[in-house]
Amino acid sequence: RFEASGAQTLLIAGDISENGNWGEHLAIAEKLREFKQRTGKKIFVIPGNHDIRTSASGGRLDPEDFIDIYADFGYNQALARHEGSCSYTAKLDGGYRLLALDACIYREDGSAVSPGLIAWIQSQAAQAKLDGKQLIGMVHHNVLEHFGIESIGGNLLCLDNYRQMATMFADLGIKYWLTGHEHANDISTAVSQAGNRVTDIETGSLITYPNAYREIEFADSAVTVKTGYIDTLDTGLLPPGFSSEQLAM
Repeated sequence: RFEASGAQTLLIAGDISENGNWGEHLAIAEKLREFKQRTGKKIFVIPGNHDIRTSASGGRLDPEDFIDIYADFGYNQALARHEGSCSYTAKLDGGYRLLALDACIYREDGSAVSPGLIAWIQSQAAQAKLDGKQLIGMVHHNVLEHFGIESIGGNLLCLDNYRQMATMFADLGIKYWLTGHEHANDISTAVSQAGNRVTDIETGSLITYPNAYREIEFADSAVTVKTGYIDTLDTGLLPPGFSSEQLAM
């Protein structure tokens, strides 16, 4: 559907694999590489809490390994990279620039934004302003609450200190953030005390009902968000083990 659409960039906000196994990552990276070579479209990724966990080979997938495996999907194209995480910035079409933020605590489900990462974000926002570019943020954990009691999950659901982070993002002019993690579709907006707005566009998982994806168009006049759903599936591509009832459903 991405290939058939007019969209030129695919953004994957983490949880590319289930358990961070080497085989999972290598297989997905190969599919993305073949697609990119065939279509010429851009793909950018960041890790989620499931992506740097374990390894089928007995070793462990480290952040450096993730960067190496997905080098063609953001890291080789990076304008700037943060030492100490898998964060980077990259050129998008028009007057836009991607801020791909890795705030995961590796091999845990929580998030953290270190003072060094905060300083790097601030420097990238200042550079984007000098360059006349608008930053679009992408991070795995939510930047804002999407349901009333989400805050009780602390840094397991939202960014650690998400209220302070959201205020900082708003006041730095990083108005839009694309997030995942919660396997749900929602859009939340907040306004900082200084009167600056920040919006979190959360998108669900392709493997969790209703199997949603977003198509987003950024323009000076508006940001348009359309939601699509994977509503057909070739069951012949599934691994063995599913019952006939499951396949019929």
